[in-house]
Amino acid sequence: MRLGFVGAGVARLDVPDPAAEAGAAHYRAWLARGDHGAMEWLERMVEERSHPRTLWPAARSLVAVAWNYHRPDEPTGRDAGIARYARGRDYHRAVGSRLKALARFARARWPGCEARTSVDTGPFLERTWAERAGVGFLGKHAHLIQREAGNWAMLGELLLDVALEPDAAAVRRCGSCTRCMDACPTGAIPAPYQVDARRCISYLTIELADAIPMPLRPLIGQRIFGCDDCLDACPWNRFA
Repeated sequence: MRLGFVGAGVARLDVPDPAAEAGAAHYRAWLARGDHGAMEWLERMVEERSHPRTLWPAARSLVAVAWNYHRPDEPTGRDAGIARYARGRDYHRAVGSRLKALARFARARWPGCEARTSVDTGPFLERTWAERAGVGFLGKHAHLIQREAGNWAMLGELLLDVALEPDAAAVRRCGSCTRCMDACPTGAIPAPYQVDARRCISYLTIELADAIPMPLRPLIGQRIFGCDDCLDACPWNRFA
């Protein structure tokens, strides 16, 4: 794509969508288990995360996009120190500038239409909507897997008050593979599609304000900011 996205797809917001509702139910169950740890802000605006039209009633379509941030020459595993997504250009800007260009195209294509963009800035279940729009499928580590980028896809959304033809939802293709679950140093993925943030190194080194629990400290190694172990283990990365 000319804007640099490796994937894009459309989901409708103005019609009932069982796939989106299933994603919302999964999120509520995750919160109910307390797997979000101390990230109390995730308990707010649950309805808005599940149904974007609660925030903007005029919205009819959501365009989900994926941007590949993979760099094959960078260190991985315990020696990496800093998660891959945080080493390069700020993805909010990298994806955001491209989304704004896409919004300008939409306004030119449909004069009078309104467009709003979000890159980790709006209360959306980004992976749920990206999967629903067919951009990629959810892996057992709860990350989106995109066929051309593997795990290494940052997501963004463009909301329009125009009814676009929706794409088919992505089909999950992990099969019996559990490499991501097996690779987690702290056992933070106890079951497929379930991540306990309280044991996740990314949470412990980025989000947790309190001291890291003593039993988990030896498992962190030299990591300073985040962890990519479950992402590195995914066999879909051979296409990245």
